[in-house]
Amino acid sequence: MGETMVNTTTLPKSTIKDLHGIPMTIGERAFVAIPLDVLQKLMENASTRPPKALPPGSVEATSYAQTAIARNLKVSRLAAKLTQAGMAAKLSLSQTRVSLAERGTVPVSTTFVKKWLIACGLPEDWKARS
Repeated sequence: MGETMVNTTTLPKSTIKDLHGIPMTIGERAFVAIPLDVLQKLMENASTRPPKALPPGSVEATSYAQTAIARNLKVSRLAAKLTQAGMAAKLSLSQTRVSLAERGTVPVSTTFVKKWLIACGLPEDWKARS
């Protein structure tokens, strides 16, 4: 199934609420997540086809989130003064796995991120400074 991207910046807040959207902030950018079935229904009812490219100023949310998470993993490790090898030892992982997580080339779970922050001696709600 291909990814469908919709620019929701033109939707009024009442419409987002009607879609059962979940507002979220990733980095400093605001996003709204909606259930896939709602998105599919929206696309079926749309009078025009979705654009093949993202509108100017838009980002594809999944890759943006992966990049932001990866950057925060590295920043948190450096803040804890750990090498990749040191982090790998604390998490019982390979140094390669740590490197891949920091580059955003492998998916990481919430549990993984929590364990990472604990290994760094940081609270679960820690955020990297811009």
